[in-house]
Amino acid sequence: MNAITKIAIVGAGQIGRRHMQALKRLDRPAHIAIVDPFEESLVKAKRMYDSSSPSTSKLTISYHKNMLDLADNLDVAIIATTSDVREDVIIRLLKNRHVRFILLEKVVFQHPKTFSRMNLLLKDKGCKAWVNCPVRTYPVFRQLKKKIEAYNTMGNISMLTSGTHWNMASNAIHHLDLFFYLTGEHIHSLDSGLLDSKLLASKRQGFFEVTGTLTGSGDSGSHLLLSSYSTGSAPLTVHLSSAFLRFTVNLTEGKALVAEADKNWEWSELDCHIPYQSELTHLIVQKLLDEGNCDLPDYSLSWKLHIPLLETLISHINQQTNRGIEACPIS
Repeated sequence: MNAITKIAIVGAGQIGRRHMQALKRLDRPAHIAIVDPFEESLVKAKRMYDSSSPSTSKLTISYHKNMLDLADNLDVAIIATTSDVREDVIIRLLKNRHVRFILLEKVVFQHPKTFSRMNLLLKDKGCKAWVNCPVRTYPVFRQLKKKIEAYNTMGNISMLTSGTHWNMASNAIHHLDLFFYLTGEHIHSLDSGLLDSKLLASKRQGFFEVTGTLTGSGDSGSHLLLSSYSTGSAPLTVHLSSAFLRFTVNLTEGKALVAEADKNWEWSELDCHIPYQSELTHLIVQKLLDEGNCDLPDYSLSWKLHIPLLETLISHINQQTNRGIEACPIS
């Protein structure tokens, strides 16, 4: 008889609850433990779980304020806390429990040096980790990657992500990861010269957001430009161009167009479903359990993608505030 899969979600805020909602679609019996120190968050999680569609498998669920209430051995732990406490949460979890796989929310950590410390801990505990940057898994971007590869245009690509107030500081990592997925190129530094000087208070207390533009170049010559407008209502859109291909996807409305050189540059529409997190997490967990891997960026790759973003934003915030911070207050 197969053992019951044991899953923990640490952090029962909005994203943690979306992970929980998705896990009701899991294809096998499991116990899901939700951990959050705040009673109100646990109440909201229970209300959502009880009111959502019934599970298709035999699931049980429990709610806890303390990680010490978790089972000694966990198959998957989803760390859905804010970035400022995530390191401490992982340390306490791995010190007291054995975890096979960890799924980390972004931004993973605020301090660039945290990544190397955590890498040593993960290796010491035999725990494999991935970062929840799922944009690369959207079917429309998988189609795009196949087209790029067919034209063999790696190294000759320009990508622009733009929109009004799309929380660029927090969400830029999704598009740095998408850029790497599509081009295979690392961006080792970002230029913040076109960011707006005014820092914005994030919807999460104690965190900042930015508007303006970040630019970077890949190590084989491709280019990335990220723009968040401070006015208007522009939808979040990704544009990609090369000598042989033009592509645009409206992530806000779920629409995509492509034009190709060998089709006389005529625009055609692509299927473009933009899945919610509540449609994804169970698929990620199932693949981890079945194959020991998943389609998200692993910890080592995401570490490399985070560093130039954190270093650039820390420098920008220090220039505007003279605070001399070493950790980036984004989540």
